[in-house]
Amino acid sequence: MREKQIEKVSQRLFIVTSILAVSLLLLSAVVYPDLPAHVPIYVNFWDEGNSFGPRYSIFMWPTVLFALSIYQRSYQSVQPYGGWLKVFLIIVNLALSMFTVAGPLTFFYQLPFWYTWLTVGLGELLSMTVGGILIYVLNKKIQLVKRIEE
Repeated sequence: MREKQIEKVSQRLFIVTSILAVSLLLLSAVVYPDLPAHVPIYVNFWDEGNSFGPRYSIFMWPTVLFALSIYQRSYQSVQPYGGWLKVFLIIVNLALSMFTVAGPLTFFYQLPFWYTWLTVGLGELLSMTVGGILIYVLNKKIQLVKRIEE
């Protein structure tokens, strides 16, 4: 019963994020011709652009969102294995997927891609490993799954 609910929520999440990503890509394509050569990439608290990039950079985040929605959906194929294998695959996949962070950093700030991917990926690997162990221990103590189902 619970697995069917998870599948239903996962399917809805995939549909919503895919529609959002495609809508953002279409909106970007519509406004693209009217944009200046450089557009703000980051906006500070006072609504001022504090980092600029070429106008085609508006396609980057919708593309990343769409790729992540596909990735999230493909993760469902790991579900039957369960246990530590599933945890290991999640951690490794997230660490490897840090190219989505390294790519923009290389593109906009001319940082070395491979070194940036390595350091961001190792940071993600470390944080996911420590966080996973902490959640596992916490779940053994206070049974988070039962609390979530309540």
